[in-house]
Amino acid sequence: MANIPDVWVTLRDTISLQATTPGGPGGAAGTKPPINLHALDIAETLTAVLKGWGEQFTDVAGLTTPQTAARLHQHRALLPRWELAGEFLLELRDALVDAVHATDRGLERIEYGHCRCGGIIRGTAGARTAHCRECRDQYDVAGLQAWRASRAWGVTAPLPDILRALSKAGYANLNIKKVRAWVYAGKLTAELCDVETRRELFTPGAVLYAYRQTPAGRKSTTRQTQAA
Repeated sequence: MANIPDVWVTLRDTISLQATTPGGPGGAAGTKPPINLHALDIAETLTAVLKGWGEQFTDVAGLTTPQTAARLHQHRALLPRWELAGEFLLELRDALVDAVHATDRGLERIEYGHCRCGGIIRGTAGARTAHCRECRDQYDVAGLQAWRASRAWGVTAPLPDILRALSKAGYANLNIKKVRAWVYAGKLTAELCDVETRRELFTPGAVLYAYRQTPAGRKSTTRQTQAA
């Protein structure tokens, strides 16, 4: 039960991502619902198990799903004395396994820095919000990205380091060969050259600007604007 709050945060992120539906004739993608309905169904089941059994064991009225799990965890020492504990734990195990499987599908995790409390802010690629793993505060991803960009937009570094940083921050996953092609074509210019290593140094802002001039970059920018 101690892990349920973490599983719940990831499950909510999974729900906010569009579900992939089977393709039509010829492999065409089907229409996607606005949320992941499979993950939503699993979340509702987990809530029902915790609330339904929790009400028979202790006072959980008005509590959220993570709060209900925390309340039950606080009283775990009393569970062995509860005659219905066995049935409850079996149902909870099944619901929790389904929840973990629903969130364990290659979703990329992104760290956005430190929270006000000192904890790490983490989110799932594609989700609009991120959460602190310590105090559970919620953050808007677009705001976090803008804040990080304002601090590091002009920092110079070798191209591989820039691409890794942009990917880790959730901006774009860029192929280094394609980006080097922009350099050769004069669409991206180095800011400096490291005299010792003779490596060209670029800035995140310049690389992202060059990316957004491409068809894929313009399409990505349009999607982010529509989602905001």
